[in-house]
Amino acid sequence: MRTRILSAMQSILWLVSFGLNGLFITAFSIFVARRGGWTYLGRKLQLIRSSDPYEDFSNVPFYVHRLNQFAYLTIKPTDIVFLGDSLTNEAEWSELLSISIKNRAISGDTTAGLLQRLDSITQSTPHKVFLMIGINDLIRDISVEQLIQNYTTILTRFRAQSSLTQLYIQSLLPVGDRRYSPELRANILAVNQQLPTLAVAFSCIYIDLFPHFANQHGSLDSQYSQDELHLNGIAYDQWRQLIQEFVVS
Repeated sequence: MRTRILSAMQSILWLVSFGLNGLFITAFSIFVARRGGWTYLGRKLQLIRSSDPYEDFSNVPFYVHRLNQFAYLTIKPTDIVFLGDSLTNEAEWSELLSISIKNRAISGDTTAGLLQRLDSITQSTPHKVFLMIGINDLIRDISVEQLIQNYTTILTRFRAQSSLTQLYIQSLLPVGDRRYSPELRANILAVNQQLPTLAVAFSCIYIDLFPHFANQHGSLDSQYSQDELHLNGIAYDQWRQLIQEFVVS
């Protein structure tokens, strides 16, 4: 009889343990799904593997190769420079705008990464700089406060080292609502709310691109992207139209 009771208790404990594990797996799956699914999980694993995930790009071949290429290219005081991440990197700006553009964006870049390579830009004292940076910070879970602090440092260094450069701050663009979490989309809005104040403080021109790419729900309109983040030709033509007057003036 005692053996049967012990066996029954073991069965109950096993069922309880199995049920709790099932609840944990279900809760974890829902948590990951709401934050972007496998994309979110992959980013987190990458951050864990990196000794300095927010600033160290020395193990990213594309980043290193592009930065090395920049070392062999010059920027003149009459040049127009575009700075940013993949959203800027992937566009053929000179063809889109029918004017020479020095594209110094690097896919995957963050505000911290840009700060590390900023001297080569400011010391060249370009005529104009169009800046969009920050979405990778937010995707990597850098806080809005830290992002704005880095942004402030970027602008401070421009004004100290290249005071005659006309700076154009472009808003962050929306992302899709299937792959990206409500928290990320809210943080994009929070950053965009602070950028106009920074623009005034550092005598920059602010260009609000966000509403021109957002759908009625405030997410990236599906006509502009296949992956809810990067842009297609329709989007770049839209972007071109929005900034062309600032580029050629």
